[in-house]
Amino acid sequence: MAAEVNVVGGDLEVRAIRPLFGSVACGGGSCFDVSADGQRFLVRTEPEQITAESLTLVQNWTATLKK
Repeated sequence: MAAEVNVVGGDLEVRAIRPLFGSVACGGGSCFDVSADGQRFLVRTEPEQITAESLTLVQNWTATLKK
């Protein structure tokens, strides 16, 4: 999660809490790792659902051209 944090008169004010990453896949191990310099995350996520397009295979199509 990520949040906007402000200091107001010595108190911390937390606002705008939101997910930092999308769908994270955490099954069987760590969900993320941090780069050695601490500047980046490597996050394992769920793949997007891809719908398969139909494919038509026409065999011996040159025989049809001769008709």
